Amino acid sequence: MKYCSQCGYPMEDQDKFCNKCGGQPGAAPQYQPPVVTQPNVQYAAAQISAAPYKPAFWAIGLFILLGFIVVELVQGIAGAVMTVLGFVASSNLLGFLLSAFYSLVYFGMVCIGFVIFNSNCAKNFHPEKKLSILWAGIPWLIRLVLDFILGFIWVLIFPLLVESSGVPMESFDIVFLIWNFVSTFIIALLTWLVSILVIKAVAKGK
Repeated sequence: MKYCSQCGYPMEDQDKFCNKCGGQPGAAPQYQPPVVTQPNVQYAAAQISAAPYKPAFWAIGLFILLGFIVVELVQGIAGAVMTVLGFVASSNLLGFLLSAFYSLVYFGMVCIGFVIFNSNCAKNFHPEKKLSILWAGIPWLIRLVLDFILGFIWVLIFPLLVESSGVPMESFDIVFLIWNFVSTFIIALLTWLVSILVIKAVAKGK
């Protein structure tokens, strides 16, 4: 048995030319295994490292600010309802319960931001960047501290304003409203800024 030197087709001993391609007989062609190209693992790793994953800190920051808005709305609605029903929030127990309720609402809003943050990490194959929901207590704690500090400042400066202006204390309602608005804005901004810096430092170390 002979084989075509061109295509390897089997030929009879008396054949001088290949019946398939017209080539002449020769040695049987040797099997050449297909060449398999291996992926460049180092190059792929370099490409991944060149574009590091950026966690969705925007979600946490957004819901920190939304938490302030929701709490202010809930406080306004609760205050209006209590006024209509004739309730007074001057008692220590009622004031404590309302404060705890507002804190719970705020903490729940911040937790939503953390859930979105962790879902984004898992979706982009970076589960190591996920943060515990307990870290949602950081914005709550910062807000509580700032609220106490600014409230303490108001307690100090309010009597001075009354004494220096000579205006009765009952006429300072508009001043109190302005202070409440400004202090809420300052607390929201500082809470957002400090919380994001702390959370970014925690996520960067993971």
